[in-house]
Amino acid sequence: MYDKVAKKATLKYMKEKRENLNLNFPKGKKAIFKAYAQFRGMSLTELITQLIEDDMEKYHFIPEEEMKEVEQ
Repeated sequence: MYDKVAKKATLKYMKEKRENLNLNFPKGKKAIFKAYAQFRGMSLTELITQLIEDDMEKYHFIPEEEMKEVEQ
């Protein structure tokens, strides 16, 4: 059962470790994208993240923050 302690821990984790991004899709697309993600064995968040990371790798994009870490 999801109790108050678990809820508090989840909210703390979300605040410290996660960021929120709101996306707007044309009506009906969210369900299609979600079904495709499930077909691939992923959540919609995982699928979107993976697609963006793959595209960044394809075009050799290195975020500025990561470049600073490499230089140190």
